[in-house]
Amino acid sequence: FPDKDLPRWNFTDFMHSFMIVFRVLCGEWIESMWDCMLVGDVSCIPFFLATVVIGNLVVLNLFLALLLSNFGSSSLSAPTADNETNKIAEAFNRISRFSNWIKSNIANALKFVKNKLT
Repeated sequence: FPDKDLPRWNFTDFMHSFMIVFRVLCGEWIESMWDCMLVGDVSCIPFFLATVVIGNLVVLNLFLALLLSNFGSSSLSAPTADNETNKIAEAFNRISRFSNWIKSNIANALKFVKNKLT
Protein backbone atom coordinates (compact mmCIF):
# COMPACT_ATOMS: atom_id res chain seq x y z
CA PHE A 1 0.00 0.00 0.00
CA PRO A 2 1.24 3.50 -0.70
CA ASP A 3 1.12 4.71 2.91
CA LYS A 4 2.51 1.40 4.31
CA ASP A 5 -0.60 0.79 6.44
CA LEU A 6 -2.25 -2.61 6.42
CA PRO A 7 -5.88 -2.56 5.38
CA ARG A 8 -8.47 -3.51 7.94
CA TRP A 9 -9.13 -6.81 6.14
CA ASN A 10 -5.89 -8.75 5.75
CA PHE A 11 -4.39 -12.23 6.06
CA THR A 12 -1.67 -11.48 8.61
CA ASP A 13 -3.12 -13.66 11.39
CA PHE A 14 -5.82 -16.28 11.88
CA MET A 15 -8.47 -13.93 13.26
CA HIS A 16 -8.24 -11.50 10.37
CA SER A 17 -8.12 -14.38 7.89
CA PHE A 18 -11.21 -15.93 9.45
CA MET A 19 -13.04 -12.61 9.35
CA ILE A 20 -12.16 -11.98 5.71
CA VAL A 21 -13.37 -15.45 4.69
CA PHE A 22 -16.60 -14.79 6.63
CA ARG A 23 -16.92 -11.47 4.84
CA VAL A 24 -16.40 -13.17 1.49
CA LEU A 25 -19.11 -15.72 2.32
CA CYS A 26 -21.48 -12.89 3.22
CA GLY A 27 -21.05 -11.44 -0.25
CA GLU A 28 -18.63 -8.56 0.31
CA TRP A 29 -15.65 -10.01 -1.49
CA ILE A 30 -14.77 -7.55 -4.23
CA GLU A 31 -13.21 -4.88 -2.00
CA SER A 32 -11.06 -7.43 -0.21
CA MET A 33 -9.99 -8.91 -3.52
CA TRP A 34 -8.90 -5.49 -4.81
CA ASP A 35 -6.88 -4.92 -1.63
CA CYS A 36 -5.25 -8.31 -2.12
CA MET A 37 -4.46 -7.47 -5.73
CA LEU A 38 -2.82 -4.18 -4.67
CA VAL A 39 -0.46 -6.06 -2.38
CA GLY A 40 0.05 -9.13 -4.56
CA ASP A 41 -0.93 -9.91 -8.11
CA VAL A 42 -3.79 -11.55 -9.99
CA SER A 43 -3.31 -14.81 -8.08
CA CYS A 44 -5.87 -13.47 -5.59
CA ILE A 45 -8.69 -13.87 -8.11
CA PRO A 46 -8.83 -17.70 -8.10
CA PHE A 47 -8.68 -17.77 -4.30
CA PHE A 48 -11.58 -15.37 -3.86
CA LEU A 49 -13.68 -16.96 -6.60
CA ALA A 50 -13.07 -20.44 -5.19
CA THR A 51 -13.98 -19.21 -1.72
CA VAL A 52 -17.22 -17.69 -3.01
CA VAL A 53 -18.23 -20.76 -5.02
CA ILE A 54 -17.31 -23.40 -2.46
CA GLY A 55 -18.68 -21.34 0.43
CA ASN A 56 -22.02 -20.82 -1.30
CA LEU A 57 -22.23 -24.53 -2.11
CA VAL A 58 -21.59 -25.40 1.54
CA VAL A 59 -24.24 -22.93 2.73
CA LEU A 60 -26.71 -24.28 0.15
CA ASN A 61 -25.95 -27.84 1.23
CA LEU A 62 -26.56 -26.96 4.87
CA PHE A 63 -29.85 -25.27 3.99
CA LEU A 64 -31.03 -28.27 1.95
CA ALA A 65 -30.02 -30.69 4.70
CA LEU A 66 -32.04 -28.69 7.21
CA LEU A 67 -35.00 -28.55 4.85
CA LEU A 68 -34.90 -32.26 4.11
CA SER A 69 -34.55 -33.19 7.75
CA ASN A 70 -37.71 -31.24 8.55
CA PHE A 71 -39.67 -32.99 5.81
CA GLY A 72 -38.29 -36.45 6.44
CA SER A 73 -40.34 -39.61 6.60
CA SER A 74 -40.71 -39.34 10.36
CA SER A 75 -42.92 -36.28 9.93
CA LEU A 76 -45.51 -38.38 8.08
CA SER A 77 -45.74 -41.01 10.78
CA ALA A 78 -48.58 -41.79 13.15
CA PRO A 79 -49.22 -39.87 16.37
CA THR A 80 -46.32 -39.24 18.69
CA ALA A 81 -45.80 -40.80 22.11
CA ASP A 82 -47.92 -38.23 23.92
CA ASN A 83 -50.90 -38.89 21.60
CA GLU A 84 -50.57 -35.63 19.70
CA THR A 85 -51.52 -36.09 16.09
CA ASN A 86 -49.01 -35.15 13.51
CA LYS A 87 -50.07 -32.00 11.66
CA ILE A 88 -49.06 -33.24 8.21
CA ALA A 89 -50.79 -36.60 8.67
CA GLU A 90 -53.88 -34.80 9.93
CA ALA A 91 -53.87 -32.48 6.92
CA PHE A 92 -53.60 -35.41 4.51
CA ASN A 93 -56.43 -37.16 6.34
CA ARG A 94 -58.67 -34.09 6.07
CA ILE A 95 -57.90 -33.67 2.37
CA SER A 96 -58.70 -37.33 1.75
CA ARG A 97 -62.00 -37.11 3.64
CA PHE A 98 -62.94 -33.92 1.77
CA SER A 99 -62.23 -35.46 -1.63
CA ASN A 100 -64.29 -38.55 -0.70
CA TRP A 101 -67.16 -36.29 0.43
CA ILE A 102 -67.02 -34.34 -2.83
CA LYS A 103 -67.04 -37.55 -4.88
CA SER A 104 -70.01 -38.99 -3.02
CA ASN A 105 -72.01 -35.74 -3.28
CA ILE A 106 -71.31 -35.45 -7.01
CA ALA A 107 -72.34 -39.09 -7.50
CA ASN A 108 -75.56 -38.52 -5.53
CA ALA A 109 -76.32 -35.36 -7.51
CA LEU A 110 -75.79 -37.18 -10.81
CA LYS A 111 -78.07 -40.03 -9.67
CA PHE A 112 -80.72 -37.50 -8.68
CA VAL A 113 -80.53 -35.74 -12.05
CA LYS A 114 -80.61 -39.07 -13.88
CA ASN A 115 -83.71 -40.16 -11.95
CA LYS A 116 -85.43 -36.83 -12.68
CA LEU A 117 -84.73 -37.09 -16.40
CA THR A 118 -85.97 -40.67 -16.75
